[in-house]
Amino acid sequence: MLITKVLELLIFFLDSLCNNKTMKPIDLTKALNPYKTGWVAINKSSKVVAWAKTFDAINKKVKEAKNIFIMPASKNYFGFITRSNA
Repeated sequence: MLITKVLELLIFFLDSLCNNKTMKPIDLTKALNPYKTGWVAINKSSKVVAWAKTFDAINKKVKEAKNIFIMPASKNYFGFITRSNA
């Protein structure tokens, strides 16, 4: 599935940027499926730990959390990655 591949590349790319190492792709399809609008926060275990309607609200929810990736929720993640070295 194309969305799955896009999400796998997203995680691979972000991890490479943050840790200067490679990792196996992670499928976030199931974790992100319930969220079509707003913003989500994802932890290192690839679980959505917070959702909010606005970027400011999600930042407040995860202010003290570490190793969290915040991204916009969408019905379709096609084109989300604009650059990848994978």
